[in-house]
Amino acid sequence: MDCHLLCVMISLQTVEQLTGALFQRPPLISAVKRQLRIRTVYESKLLEFDAEKNMGKKHVVVYYVCSSS
Repeated sequence: MDCHLLCVMISLQTVEQLTGALFQRPPLISAVKRQLRIRTVYESKLLEFDAEKNMGKKHVVVYYVCSSS
């Protein structure tokens, strides 16, 4: 199997697993109260993946639909 294809398949599986409830805490220096918040990711899609763009660095574009923050 081609290494590039394997990287795309693994990345696609990883991105698709990033749905559901996620926990978020604002940074130490923040204008809002630092309390743990729950955000929901409804949908995630891997739109673009290029393992060899920009001198060997990976280029990834991901689309997310999530609750407001």
